[in-house]
Amino acid sequence: MFEFIRKGLLTGFGLVLVTRKKLMETTDKLVNEGKISRQEGEKLIEEFMDEGNRQWDDIREKINEMVHQSFDAFDIGSKKEFIELKERVVDLEKHITILEDRIASSTGDQSGVK
Repeated sequence: MFEFIRKGLLTGFGLVLVTRKKLMETTDKLVNEGKISRQEGEKLIEEFMDEGNRQWDDIREKINEMVHQSFDAFDIGSKKEFIELKERVVDLEKHITILEDRIASSTGDQSGVK
Protein backbone atom coordinates (compact mmCIF):
# COMPACT_ATOMS: atom_id res chain seq x y z
CA MET A 1 0.00 0.00 0.00
CA PHE A 2 2.87 2.36 0.85
CA GLU A 3 4.41 1.81 -2.59
CA PHE A 4 1.08 2.64 -4.23
CA ILE A 5 0.79 5.88 -2.27
CA ARG A 6 4.45 6.76 -2.94
CA LYS A 7 4.04 6.29 -6.68
CA GLY A 8 0.88 8.38 -6.62
CA LEU A 9 2.62 11.22 -4.81
CA LEU A 10 5.61 11.12 -7.15
CA THR A 11 3.28 11.20 -10.13
CA GLY A 12 1.52 14.18 -8.58
CA PHE A 13 4.82 16.03 -8.13
CA GLY A 14 5.72 15.32 -11.75
CA LEU A 15 2.38 16.63 -12.95
CA VAL A 16 2.82 19.80 -10.92
CA LEU A 17 6.23 20.44 -12.47
CA VAL A 18 5.00 19.75 -16.00
CA THR A 19 1.87 21.82 -15.43
CA ARG A 20 3.87 24.76 -14.09
CA LYS A 21 6.18 24.63 -17.11
CA LYS A 22 3.23 24.48 -19.51
CA LEU A 23 1.45 27.28 -17.68
CA MET A 24 4.54 29.48 -17.91
CA GLU A 25 4.92 28.69 -21.62
CA THR A 26 1.27 29.49 -22.28
CA THR A 27 1.42 32.67 -20.21
CA ASP A 28 4.58 33.81 -22.02
CA LYS A 29 2.87 33.16 -25.34
CA LEU A 30 -0.16 35.24 -24.31
CA VAL A 31 2.11 38.06 -23.12
CA ASN A 32 4.10 37.97 -26.37
CA GLU A 33 0.87 38.10 -28.38
CA GLY A 34 -0.23 41.10 -26.31
CA LYS A 35 -3.35 39.38 -25.02
CA ILE A 36 -2.34 39.86 -21.36
CA SER A 37 0.23 41.98 -19.58
CA ARG A 38 3.33 40.54 -17.89
CA GLN A 39 1.77 41.38 -14.50
CA GLU A 40 -1.45 39.58 -15.41
CA GLY A 41 0.57 36.58 -16.52
CA GLU A 42 2.52 36.49 -13.27
CA LYS A 43 -0.70 36.87 -11.29
CA LEU A 44 -2.30 34.04 -13.28
CA ILE A 45 0.65 31.73 -12.56
CA GLU A 46 0.63 32.65 -8.88
CA GLU A 47 -3.12 32.05 -8.54
CA PHE A 48 -2.89 28.77 -10.41
CA MET A 49 -0.01 27.54 -8.26
CA ASP A 50 -1.75 28.64 -5.04
CA GLU A 51 -4.87 26.72 -6.04
CA GLY A 52 -2.73 23.72 -6.96
CA ASN A 53 -1.05 23.86 -3.56
CA ARG A 54 -4.43 24.00 -1.82
CA GLN A 55 -5.63 21.01 -3.80
CA TRP A 56 -2.39 19.15 -3.11
CA ASP A 57 -2.83 19.79 0.62
CA ASP A 58 -6.37 18.40 0.39
CA ILE A 59 -5.06 15.29 -1.36
CA ARG A 60 -2.37 14.75 1.26
CA GLU A 61 -4.95 15.16 4.02
CA LYS A 62 -7.24 12.59 2.40
CA ILE A 63 -4.36 10.15 1.94
CA ASN A 64 -3.39 10.65 5.58
CA GLU A 65 -6.97 9.90 6.64
CA MET A 66 -7.01 6.75 4.47
CA VAL A 67 -3.75 5.51 5.97
CA HIS A 68 -5.04 6.09 9.51
CA GLN A 69 -8.28 4.30 8.68
CA SER A 70 -6.28 1.39 7.28
CA PHE A 71 -4.21 1.16 10.46
CA ASP A 72 -7.40 1.28 12.52
CA ALA A 73 -8.96 -1.46 10.38
CA PHE A 74 -5.95 -3.70 10.90
CA ASP A 75 -5.90 -2.82 14.60
CA ILE A 76 -2.26 -1.72 14.45
CA GLY A 77 -1.12 0.34 17.40
CA SER A 78 0.25 3.84 17.00
CA LYS A 79 3.85 4.81 17.63
CA LYS A 80 2.72 6.60 20.79
CA GLU A 81 1.04 3.44 22.07
CA PHE A 82 4.17 1.42 21.29
CA ILE A 83 6.38 3.85 23.21
CA GLU A 84 3.99 3.82 26.17
CA LEU A 85 4.01 0.01 26.25
CA LYS A 86 7.78 -0.07 25.97
CA GLU A 87 8.06 2.27 28.95
CA ARG A 88 5.68 0.06 30.94
CA VAL A 89 7.78 -3.01 30.15
CA VAL A 90 10.94 -1.23 31.35
CA ASP A 91 9.16 -0.24 34.58
CA LEU A 92 7.88 -3.79 35.12
CA GLU A 93 11.36 -5.21 34.55
CA LYS A 94 12.72 -2.83 37.21
CA HIS A 95 10.00 -3.92 39.65
CA ILE A 96 10.72 -7.59 38.96
CA THR A 97 14.43 -7.04 39.61
CA ILE A 98 13.64 -5.30 42.91
CA LEU A 99 11.31 -8.14 43.96
CA GLU A 100 13.87 -10.79 42.97
CA ASP A 101 16.53 -8.97 45.01
CA ARG A 102 14.19 -8.83 48.03
CA ILE A 103 13.42 -12.54 47.76
CA ALA A 104 17.08 -13.40 47.42
CA SER A 105 18.06 -11.30 50.42
CA SER A 106 15.23 -12.61 52.61
CA THR A 107 16.01 -16.28 51.87
CA GLY A 108 19.73 -15.80 52.07
CA ASP A 109 20.11 -16.90 48.47
CA GLN A 110 23.18 -15.17 47.16
CA SER A 111 23.02 -16.75 43.69
CA GLY A 112 20.59 -14.09 42.51
CA VAL A 113 17.29 -15.42 41.17
CA LYS A 114 16.90 -14.32 37.61
